[in-house]
Amino acid sequence: MATVQEVISRADSWVGHTEKYNNRTRFNDKFYGREVNGAAYPWCAAFTSVICQESGMRPNVDYPHSAGVAVCRNWAIQNNRWVSPSQIRKGDLVVFTFSHIAFARADAAGGAVKTIEGNTSAGTGGSQRDGGGVHRRVRPLSLVRGGIRLNFTSTETTTKPTEPEGILGMSVTNAGFRNKDVPLPKGKWKSIPIDDAGGYSLGILANGTSFIADTELTFKGLKPGAAVIGRFYLVSYKKGTRTRRLKNGTFPAKEIVGTAGTSLGSVMQMAKSSRTADKGRSIRLRFEVFAGTKGVTVTKASHRFAKD
Repeated sequence: MATVQEVISRADSWVGHTEKYNNRTRFNDKFYGREVNGAAYPWCAAFTSVICQESGMRPNVDYPHSAGVAVCRNWAIQNNRWVSPSQIRKGDLVVFTFSHIAFARADAAGGAVKTIEGNTSAGTGGSQRDGGGVHRRVRPLSLVRGGIRLNFTSTETTTKPTEPEGILGMSVTNAGFRNKDVPLPKGKWKSIPIDDAGGYSLGILANGTSFIADTELTFKGLKPGAAVIGRFYLVSYKKGTRTRRLKNGTFPAKEIVGTAGTSLGSVMQMAKSSRTADKGRSIRLRFEVFAGTKGVTVTKASHRFAKD
């Protein structure tokens, strides 16, 4: 393993590095084990993976070894290494809302975080997720989805106390992802299974339980400017009987707007349950999506659920 400072110093030593052309860089070559280039090889996550690996850290043990930002985030959720934006500290990986990842070179403070990023631009004038260079940046936390806590030999460089495991001090009781496609009907709400086995419930809620739920989805067929909306809802459940949707048990919806090609969006809900289950039944949290246009498909989905 390595210390925080060793990793950050190694990343900082590459500030100013630029790709040769169209994602041709030593970080992609090292990650894939061969020379690669082209639009299919964005390298912000390859940069963080190679820096960690060359610092002596263990792939998928001390850090997520992947060239995909969503894969890194899923690894963090599954391994209880995901932290909120305000809790990011020096040495964490910073995951942005625009499919980009970087190192935090200082603790988050004042509503912002200082970073070292691969495949970005030196300023706001160029592409922020495919800018072709390694640069130091300062990013507002409004652009940050969360952080990934890496496993270092020592964290002596930070003054913040260790964050409790889970999300905002709550215990993560369910986290995972699905890869099977879910076609969405036009003009109707569609419940989204949380795993490839067909499970729907993110968690069970007793009266008075505070919880946080987060679902991230990837879509195809969602045209630029078109939108879907997603929301969490409550049901009364008992195995072997019909599941009942609870009246007034629907949480506020969030709009996800399409972009060119694959579209990505997430919905988060923080609340406190005020429902008491009928005898022999349980109150469960589920998620659904509404598409106003035809031809939209959910291709991937990840989720996490935490409660006190």
